[in-house]
Amino acid sequence: MIIVLLPAISFSRELIKGHYCYTFGEGENLEEARELTRTLAIRNAIETCTGFENAFNTALSFNSTNDIIQIISSGYLKDLKVIDHTEEGKTICETIEANVPIEALNKVFRMETEKKEEKIENYGIDNNGYLKILRVTKQTDRYGFHLMALVKVLRPTGSLHLPSHRNRKPFFKVFMDTFDSEGFPLGSESNFIHESEVEMLPGEIKALFFYPSIDTKTFKAWLVGGIKDSGKETDKKTPGATAKTATIAKKADQISLQEEFIYRRLKSIEPKDSEEELRVEILADGPIHNAKKFFMDRPPRLVIDLKGKWRNPEYSVIGVNSTIVKKIRIGKHIDKLRIVFDLKDRKLVTSAMIQRMHNGLAAIIKKGNY
Repeated sequence: MIIVLLPAISFSRELIKGHYCYTFGEGENLEEARELTRTLAIRNAIETCTGFENAFNTALSFNSTNDIIQIISSGYLKDLKVIDHTEEGKTICETIEANVPIEALNKVFRMETEKKEEKIENYGIDNNGYLKILRVTKQTDRYGFHLMALVKVLRPTGSLHLPSHRNRKPFFKVFMDTFDSEGFPLGSESNFIHESEVEMLPGEIKALFFYPSIDTKTFKAWLVGGIKDSGKETDKKTPGATAKTATIAKKADQISLQEEFIYRRLKSIEPKDSEEELRVEILADGPIHNAKKFFMDRPPRLVIDLKGKWRNPEYSVIGVNSTIVKKIRIGKHIDKLRIVFDLKDRKLVTSAMIQRMHNGLAAIIKKGNY
């Protein structure tokens, strides 16, 4: 008898893990909220895949990554497991892990890259029927790092030299969102195609320049009413996707969108004190994705900056019945809304965190022993 030993065939896989917490509103179904939480946990896991960031660090990263995430989640995740799931009140948190085949992932990246290159060639990076973004490149000169967007005019712009003219024509404005190495938003800039009394005509091309933070790792250019803004890119048939899954995915995509060009509105600030923590819900006209928190001393304060353009708040000071916070102050700035928590003593606070909500965010301030 002859025994032939064949070399073992191994398929390289990568273990990925993702976590997400979601607070659902009064009109939302609990089961749908659970599925949405899992969808977003899976999305976060996929974005940690080896090669995912590199695949979208080029001009292709300006477009939504929803297509590739849906493809991977629908057919390439193996041994998907929920390793932690908690529900407290209306907040659902879930952590998942799964295996993904690396070679299959690389194939998906290549296919999607080729498809997006073809789409950019035909339609531009974004196209709203008024403007077409042809290309965006990173550049460095004596003034430092900047982004250059090459934009083609598709319809007569008319004069844009007066603010009243520009306010009526947001479709002639180019937006640039920037993100750090971990995918967190750093900010958003916008430029009109021109601000002159002399109109631009179809076929004319102009370069627009943006000067983001030096921490910028990836960036995304888009137009109001464009391919990205209208969600047409995600209207694809994904193998194995049901109508319900498509609805959940669409809602997840909406949660991931950056704030629009319109002025945001702060609806209310609702403190809820307990023995362990002070929870302050900052309720707005939708989700808040671009928020930054930090502590300041002399006097002790916790500051939360909500980036973007905001309407004047209806109130500037809120009293708080708490052992750690004296009052909450709200101030409007050109590029942000600042919320300041005046602390009674910095030593009474052990930590502070921000929790995303479908209609704003919550600041959770943990109390220490005193």
